[in-house]
Amino acid sequence: MSAPFFYQAYGLTFQSDQPVDSLLPVEKQEAQVTISRGLIADHIGQRNFTTRHANWRAGKDIFSLEIENVAKYLVHNGNEIWIEAAPAASGDDINAFLISSAFAALLQQRRFLTIHASAIMTDHGSILFVGLSGSGKSTTLAALADKGYDMVTDDIAALSVGDDGTADIIPSFPFARLRGDAIAKLGKSKEDYSRLRSKVEKYIVPMDGFDSAPKPVQRIFLLDINEKPEIDIKPLGFTDAFYWLSYFTFRKRFYDGMQLSDFHFQQLSKLVHATPVHKICRPDYPYMLDELIGRIVEEIGAPMVDGKAMVID
Repeated sequence: MSAPFFYQAYGLTFQSDQPVDSLLPVEKQEAQVTISRGLIADHIGQRNFTTRHANWRAGKDIFSLEIENVAKYLVHNGNEIWIEAAPAASGDDINAFLISSAFAALLQQRRFLTIHASAIMTDHGSILFVGLSGSGKSTTLAALADKGYDMVTDDIAALSVGDDGTADIIPSFPFARLRGDAIAKLGKSKEDYSRLRSKVEKYIVPMDGFDSAPKPVQRIFLLDINEKPEIDIKPLGFTDAFYWLSYFTFRKRFYDGMQLSDFHFQQLSKLVHATPVHKICRPDYPYMLDELIGRIVEEIGAPMVDGKAMVID
């Protein structure tokens, strides 16, 4: 049996019996989560699944997912993930669902609030960008990273919300998931990057400037597309902010399935009461990326030096 591999993500150390290329490797150390390959049936036993959907089942602190021709995943108690790979599945496909849906279930079991968002760090705190797939979350993240802002997360934002509503975001791993057209908008070539999945037009784009320490959440931006020719930014009231952040909760139904609906509601209510949420509307065409980034930089008010964000230790 080969030596285990160790990785860090979301403030946790993972021990895996096989490589996970998309995670940040670290030296051997005590792990909070184990990732193991094996037959899922050997570990389900008499687990009590109270919720069943087309390709996943869940109960209190237990979650099982099956992706046809890729793998079965079992996530238990916030500290172990089992993977049963399909015979012809590619490693990229297996890892893609591991770091998305399986990790979402794991983070929820560990009582984090999971939001479908990207995030960057400013000297005032972290800024989250929330929205539908294709709304520009990862593109905005990458463009701001080119301006000198440090990346915090992409795709899943894991938040720890205090009783007073103040929240910390737990950084994920130092790469963004970008479509080929988004990479082109940034003046780069998709040929320089590897695919996230074998048959999906998304690529793994490493980001410079990544810090794994928790960051306070300063503000949340909801990215939206409309038919108006200009970019508009406006604050949202509590009701609208709560509705949209609930809608953009990453794998919200997993909370319901794992009997965590009350937890999700309470965490989200506290977050929205304490954190400003603004909506950014931009036209679908032209994309106006430079103008969008300029408006965001102006809005967040971080001091700039030579066109880049000034980092304050």
